[in-house]
Amino acid sequence: MNEISQFLSSQSNDAATTKAKSRAEQYLIATDDLYSHIETWLKDSIDNGFVSGLTRRSINLMEQVSGSYGAPELTFNVATTTVRFVPRGANILGAEGRIDAQSSKGRHALIVLVDKKWHVVDPVHKQKRSEISESGFLELLKHLLGS
Repeated sequence: MNEISQFLSSQSNDAATTKAKSRAEQYLIATDDLYSHIETWLKDSIDNGFVSGLTRRSINLMEQVSGSYGAPELTFNVATTTVRFVPRGANILGAEGRIDAQSSKGRHALIVLVDKKWHVVDPVHKQKRSEISESGFLELLKHLLGS
């Protein structure tokens, strides 16, 4: 196969689909890692009865190139407010994936960058973002719970 054929074969739909599926797999790994951190950060609050109903369930995502795949949604309750982390997909412009953290009191986008770290996007200044850590998660919860 000559160089032109090699290049064109790398541009084929099969190659694009394989790359998109790999990207989706990496997104699911990053999502699972984020949720594991959240579960760890909430453990004390769950043990003390401040958080209840912590569950993961699979929802279906449909992306143009990678097709349909299952991704986990994380849900928990704080008093009368339900907090949901809803996966939006791996094919996000400027990021490797996105999850929306939402409640009846607000919504924030979380994006995972090429460094495999999750960041909260400022809802007003979209270019401003902060890496999610335990203290960053607390700030996110304050916004989602209206505190």
